Amino acid sequence: MMGPLDKYRAIKVETVAEAMVNEVCSLSSAEPAERVVQIREYMDIVALAG
Repeated sequence: MMGPLDKYRAIKVETVAEAMVNEVCSLSSAEPAERVVQIREYMDIVALAG
C-alpha cells in the first residue's frame, strides 16, 4: 500500500503483541500523571516491537 492509506496496512499479531508488552513495560515505570491514551499507527507499532 502506498500514500495516505499506508498506515492502515495489515500487521502480524505477534508484532502487535510484542509492541503492547514493550509499551506496558515502559508505562509501568511512568508516573500516573504521565499516562495517557495514545493512538498507534503501523510504523509506531513496528518501532515499539523492536
